[in-house]
Amino acid sequence: MEGLYTFKQFVGEQTIFTEGALRNILFLRDKNGLQESGAIIMYGKKILIHKQKFFDWFTDTYSK
Repeated sequence: MEGLYTFKQFVGEQTIFTEGALRNILFLRDKNGLQESGAIIMYGKKILIHKQKFFDWFTDTYSK
């Protein structure tokens, strides 16, 4: 599917996030609204990140 990235792919492409910062965002996904945004898809134990939805969520959350 277009726009979906594994954790490693996302961190490698989006250099504004350190691996630790992104892990923290994902760890708190149920509390920070990221899960509800539809940006995270669980595929077994693997987390897939939808790039556009992630950045929509990020902009809405942190531009206040």
